[in-house]
Amino acid sequence: MQFAAGVVHGATPLFRSSAGIHGGVSLLAGLAAVGIVGIWTLYLYGAKLRARSRFAGGEGAEESGLGHVAEEASGVDEQVRGEAQA
Repeated sequence: MQFAAGVVHGATPLFRSSAGIHGGVSLLAGLAAVGIVGIWTLYLYGAKLRARSRFAGGEGAEESGLGHVAEEASGVDEQVRGEAQA
């Protein structure tokens, strides 16, 4: 919530600069479009990225010493499921 308020205050000078309202709105729209493309890219290629990552809990996680993180997370998931069923 505080970040959203900061963005509004940070965007205010865009409209008061020489670019005017049209330039400021165009810049914000461009940033939004880049963000949307980034999110879709992660959505579409996320599985491949996680498969290649040594931090995602795959085979490389044990080699990097992070295998326990995935095991602890799955244990917490099982606890939460058990409490939800009770």
